[in-house]
Amino acid sequence: MRIVVFARPVQNPAIRVESGSTRVVEELPGYDPIPNPMDELALEVALSLREKASLPVTITACSVGRDSSRKVLAEFLACGADEGVCIEEAGWEPDGAIVASRLSEFYRTAPFDLGLFGARDLDTGAGEVGPMFAALAGIPYIDSVVEVKWSVNRRIEVTRKQKRLREEIRVTLPACLGILRGDPLRYPSFWGKLEADGSRIRTVSVDGVPREARVERKKFSRSKPKRGSVANAYAESRSVDQMRQALGIAGTGGRQKEDSFLKGDPEDVAERILTVLKKEKVIDEGSL
Repeated sequence: MRIVVFARPVQNPAIRVESGSTRVVEELPGYDPIPNPMDELALEVALSLREKASLPVTITACSVGRDSSRKVLAEFLACGADEGVCIEEAGWEPDGAIVASRLSEFYRTAPFDLGLFGARDLDTGAGEVGPMFAALAGIPYIDSVVEVKWSVNRRIEVTRKQKRLREEIRVTLPACLGILRGDPLRYPSFWGKLEADGSRIRTVSVDGVPREARVERKKFSRSKPKRGSVANAYAESRSVDQMRQALGIAGTGGRQKEDSFLKGDPEDVAERILTVLKKEKVIDEGSL
């Protein structure tokens, strides 16, 4: 029995990324990749299934990319995966269609029984690669999975959740799952870290797959300063003018005039303001 967990490197949210002119995520100053958190949940599901299986189970961690992918695969090896496979992709960052095509070709050369994906990505919020891969490979895909356990006759029982609804499904392998929730990934042991070196990560090159991305990032840039609505500015100026008129002073149009200020003893001025606010029912008389 072979389980493949697909991993994607994402930016560590605890690290500040400096702005740059590059379109490539890996080349941004301060980029520090970590495994996608929901991919970690998928690995924990695989490790739990291996512990409860009646037959031998091999867990392969697989990623598409370059150095960042190898770093993520090393983390998964330290946590208990048996081997790592890095499908080389020089043109990073490819879109989801290219990643799914690479994985489908890998599946044709090295079939597996169960493929596990994180249901969503931390950085983009997308979860597109799993469904596209399953469609290309011609195997079923179940999303929003919160629980997985073994059944009989090469089947698994899956619980998926959508809002307040829970659905229990029995699916025959091979199949793919998008893990939404689950137990957190166990910490890597000291010996696991020592053994998780590059020797157990195989680099695979997949040919015959289009490399031209359909979705291409143009640039990274900071958002423009938020500009106030003209309607809101007009409404605000009107409310100020109405308050000034109620207090018996001039409006704000044109230059500021001497008669546009409240003058007199501070207590008398405060009393006048309170009287207007009570009259306009802005404040409750009983609360004072």
